[in-house]
Amino acid sequence: MVLLQVNKRTRNRAYDVLVQIGHTFGDEENGGKKENLYQFFNMVSILYFCLQSFITMLIEIVVIFIQI
Repeated sequence: MVLLQVNKRTRNRAYDVLVQIGHTFGDEENGGKKENLYQFFNMVSILYFCLQSFITMLIEIVVIFIQI
């Protein structure tokens, strides 16, 4: 989602944040587990899907109101 940003600086920062999250959740030497990493990204992907669906629904509502 954030990696689709057009602005190169924003995209690079977003990538850095994702890498930090990966290291935090997946670092087994510091108590992290790969399972935690998978759960986190699964949760993020579900949230992304829900937001996408919500935005699509809002657009459809706006189109209906415009037609009225």
